[in-house]
This record gives sequence, structure tokens and C-alpha cells, in this order.
Amino acid sequence: MPGIRLADLAKEAVREVHIHAHEGGLYTLSAEGEWGSRSIYSDDGKPLCSRQLIALRKLLTSKGCIEQYLLHKSPYDEMMGLPPSSAEAMKIRLEPIEEESL
Repeated sequence: MPGIRLADLAKEAVREVHIHAHEGGLYTLSAEGEWGSRSIYSDDGKPLCSRQLIALRKLLTSKGCIEQYLLHKSPYDEMMGLPPSSAEAMKIRLEPIEEESL
């Protein structure tokens, strides 16, 4: 299976979750583990995405995913009409959400 279902996150050996920021304020998710990187899917089999970052973070925290990182690739090359860059995405560790805010 190329991805992980949301319901199965707690069963998998997930080291960290990546929240990918896309143009237009859209966020998608992937999980990183000893098996590599896999996309996270909703329980109905669709890629999990949202425009609400805090809601995604709360959902991930409720599934036991504490190590969360925001990944954002720079659109500079695309905007300038250059070929895509192989530069790494900016990776920012997000502080854990406290229990009382859930």
C-alpha cells in the first residue's frame, strides 16, 4: 500500500509527520518511518488535505503523532520561469499542541 490510513497511524511506527504547505493555503500530510515516507489518507481512501492547519495538527495529536514538521518548498524558480530546483524544502519543527487546547 502506498499510503497510510488515518485510522492506522497509531499502529504504524511513525517517527514524524510532515505537513506539506501548498499554494493557496492547502496542506497535505505524509508520515515518515523506517519504511520511508508515505502519504496519509482519510479512512475513505482519499488523500488527507485541509486548509485548516490547526485542525490537522489537533487530529494528528489525537492519533498520537507528536513529532510534526511543516514543509514548504520555495516557488521562486517556478515564478521566474526556471526549471524546478532540487533544493530541499524548508522544514520547521512545530511545537506540540497542549492537551487543554484539544
